[in-house]
Amino acid sequence: MDERNPQSVARRLVTLGQNVSLSIVAVLLSVGLVEIGVRALGLAAPGGVATVDTRDFERIPGPFEPGQLVVDRRLRALPFEVRTNALGYRGAEIAATKGPDEYRVFFAGDSLTFGDFVDDNQTLPVQLEQRLSVCTPRVRVVNGGLGGSSIDTQRSLVERALGLAPDQVVLMFYENDVGDLAQPLAADLARNRAARARLPLSVVYPVLRRLATWNLLLEARASVRARGRLDRRRTPDATGADESSASAKVATLRAKYGVELDGLLELVNARRVPLTFATYPSHLTLATGTRSDTLTWVEALAAERQIEPVALLNVLLASRLGASDLYLLPLDGHPRPLAYRLVAEPLTLAVIRHSKGRLHCPGLDQSGTARASRPDREESLE
Repeated sequence: MDERNPQSVARRLVTLGQNVSLSIVAVLLSVGLVEIGVRALGLAAPGGVATVDTRDFERIPGPFEPGQLVVDRRLRALPFEVRTNALGYRGAEIAATKGPDEYRVFFAGDSLTFGDFVDDNQTLPVQLEQRLSVCTPRVRVVNGGLGGSSIDTQRSLVERALGLAPDQVVLMFYENDVGDLAQPLAADLARNRAARARLPLSVVYPVLRRLATWNLLLEARASVRARGRLDRRRTPDATGADESSASAKVATLRAKYGVELDGLLELVNARRVPLTFATYPSHLTLATGTRSDTLTWVEALAAERQIEPVALLNVLLASRLGASDLYLLPLDGHPRPLAYRLVAEPLTLAVIRHSKGRLHCPGLDQSGTARASRPDREESLE
């Protein structure tokens, strides 16, 4: 039979089309069955908060895709609602142009600032804004938190937010911020944006991001990378040389943190924007009842730069509450809303103090809590 016969060619094309269609259907059915299994077994949750793509990154200052309303179910026992505004930040809408009777605070930090596992109205930036609601002019607090970030990425977020004309910047340090400098989040996000802009991911990503299977694969990749970093730091027979090498790495990262802090200070000082620097303890530190080496170091680093840190450990210890009362233990190590309410008070007073008289807040006592949050004030759970 002549293969060039039009009818023969047509039959072959029809057969090919049928085979391709069947293959696509089989793949979709397989993915659907896997997705049902992943969700039924609770191995991963669908959806999640998406970061900006390349187009939005050039258009808005925030790190998240604007206009999202998501229930984050990474931990089934701790679902929480997240709304992102038109500027790409978590929380209520805020105008790109600051009003004439507005005092604007940009709050930078990691997942504690963002508010992992608490609803929008329970985050620390919202708690701070609520406490400052008695002040004039009106205070708006922008939640610039980004999970997994350290001061390098946070410095970039502050720089991108300068177009919003903040009157003050709050930077919150958490005890894993030094280690997070080893893998800069900004570089990972840039690679992510580039990948999502290319085919075929640019076409399928809007669907993939809503699949629990996709999130399971991402979580597995992150776990493999984390295990690899741990294995490289640890050998079966640890030696003095290993400990010395680890200490040298910590010293290098701490030096990098200092350089980034200097860069951030130069950035805000050039705009005459005051900086409030707060330190938040891990639940492990709180359980010991004493200041960790990391907190001691970073608070001394701030003091060397004429920054009086707001030491939130003292306030949490003074509450006489245990770690399980203040953190989401045993499910997760992030703070509970109660802890955010407690630390919002000294942060409120620090913001008022650093406003240099611009904020007038009747009824707020600036004495006792301000003293309690100083790093030289030691408290104990005993």
